[in-house]
Amino acid sequence: QVFKAEALLRWHHPQRGTVSPAQFIPIAESTGLIIDIGEWVFQQAAQQVAQWRTRHGKNFQISINKSPVQFHRPEKHHGAWDVHLHSLGLDGSSLAVEITEGLLLDTNDDVTRQLQALRASGIAISLDDFGTGHSSLTYLKQLPISRIKLDRSFIQPILHNPQDATLVRAVIALAHTLGLEVVAEGVEEEAQVRLLET
Repeated sequence: QVFKAEALLRWHHPQRGTVSPAQFIPIAESTGLIIDIGEWVFQQAAQQVAQWRTRHGKNFQISINKSPVQFHRPEKHHGAWDVHLHSLGLDGSSLAVEITEGLLLDTNDDVTRQLQALRASGIAISLDDFGTGHSSLTYLKQLPISRIKLDRSFIQPILHNPQDATLVRAVIALAHTLGLEVVAEGVEEEAQVRLLET
């Protein structure tokens, strides 16, 4: 059963073809255009989740990525998100916001308040690519994170590398003990699913 999706940007340029976000997102962040792009992504995701909740059930959720720039330059504060979601008959649980560990390295009181406000409105906070950056258990304890996403670099080798499998099991057990959900990225084989479920 499909019950979650993630909104991912791709730029289809008339001359250059498909442009990877790895190329255009850093430019958008450095110029500040990411503020408007992020708002557009939110609007599109909200419309889509309203449609998919009709098809897939009332608990369907779409995740959107939120750049550190959006947190440090909150020209469009997320408070308007609540109003827009309610206008579509949605609550905060319809969306999840994915953040990277890079944001947490530069967390100040304002960023923490924004994260807490998102969680208070029912929007889940996912820590993306967990384990690839400067992971710290402090983040899981002090910030209102509801889900971690294990990076595919940990998932791909678990069938052939016992150390990776042990590490992944330990992270999952720790997260569940803390009341966090875990998403494993890059699962491609049923054997991986069975191992992750044990």
